[in-house]
Amino acid sequence: MGDIVDKAEHASNAFFQEALNNKAKEAPGHTGFCLNCNEEVEHPLRWCDTDCRDDWEKYSNKIEVAPGHDED
Repeated sequence: MGDIVDKAEHASNAFFQEALNNKAKEAPGHTGFCLNCNEEVEHPLRWCDTDCRDDWEKYSNKIEVAPGHDED
């Protein structure tokens, strides 16, 4: 019975990790500066242009733990 429980736990952990990896990080609210390059921006903007927004999203959604190295 232990094998079934171990397999179920492994599958559950894999699904949970995949969900975490796919969840987009939420950006903070307006700070007065571009969240990517720190250029001054008007309210309510958070980025100075779409390139900075895209770069910020790409960088902020990278996996923080190297593959194969669990934080446990």
